[in-house]
Amino acid sequence: MPSDHATSGPGAKTLARAVFWPIFIVAVVVFGFYASQQYGSGSPSVVFITADTTPYWDRVIDGASDAADRYGVDLSIVSADGTMADQNAKIDAAVASGAEAIVISPVDGLRQTGTLREVAKTSTLVTMDSDSELSDRVCFVGMDNYSAGVEAAAMVRRALPSGGRVLIIAGPLDKTNGQERRQGLIDALLGREDRSELNADPIAEPVSGDQFTIVTTLVDELDAAKASSQAAELLGSGEQIDAIVGLYAYHAPAAARAVEESSLGGRVSIVGFDALPETLDLVENGAVFAVIAQDQYGYGFHSVRMAAEAVEGYDNAPLSGKLALPPMRVTLTSLDRIREDMGLKTP
Repeated sequence: MPSDHATSGPGAKTLARAVFWPIFIVAVVVFGFYASQQYGSGSPSVVFITADTTPYWDRVIDGASDAADRYGVDLSIVSADGTMADQNAKIDAAVASGAEAIVISPVDGLRQTGTLREVAKTSTLVTMDSDSELSDRVCFVGMDNYSAGVEAAAMVRRALPSGGRVLIIAGPLDKTNGQERRQGLIDALLGREDRSELNADPIAEPVSGDQFTIVTTLVDELDAAKASSQAAELLGSGEQIDAIVGLYAYHAPAAARAVEESSLGGRVSIVGFDALPETLDLVENGAVFAVIAQDQYGYGFHSVRMAAEAVEGYDNAPLSGKLALPPMRVTLTSLDRIREDMGLKTP
């Protein structure tokens, strides 16, 4: 009978190694294949589609690019021209390219619902800056634009403590973010307790409360020169305007040009949105009273981050489906801090 020593000798150990290593190598290969199928491999491909080509998007794209670098995302930036037709064509091209995720600021979130639902069937969809709530998107990254309109109203009240007549300048009024800002502004200035339906108040006709009158809303279709000329024409007509509120990034500089052209500097308070460098300079020299700033960098960064995480199988979206980044009031008092946050040097 063979001894125990014989069965545990060098020959047996060699045989064990010969059996173990091939099995181990096969197991590693199988596990690696399984992991790649479960958790993805390579860089998630994300197409980031803006709503238009205004300077507002520069800071948003900075955030998106930094997120792509940090999380290993294959990012493509696509700029739409501000029309729904052009943006829909860009969406079709992104889907055809096989993009795993599409991040988009819808030009018209309501009318694009069907188009975006089709996107969500084959790609991870994240909306940012402006939402499309019924689009089956994974998450919306942005701010509560109605609340931002309320914040703008607070700045108007600070500028005009006794009330006055207010002109609103809008870009297109089919974008949800603009509609919400306008309605929040009007509701707060007129002292309403509840949120009104979007576009509840007329665009061209005056709307009055106890202290404030909304004289009219000028629509410029994302044309800064048109915004400025329309406002200048109204100011030059003799219509009393005590404050101008512009709903988009280019409006505060456009309104400032209109006021200067009309020789009404110091008599019309301007409240705008978004902290463009030019706008911050206007706050500093007193041409613009205040700005409601968005976290543009954060919009870009977190929308790309959440898209990449969703592609990789991580569901980190808030239960509400919205990642809300709060608006910030920019006045002369907070100007230096805002510039520091944006990485801008104080002039």
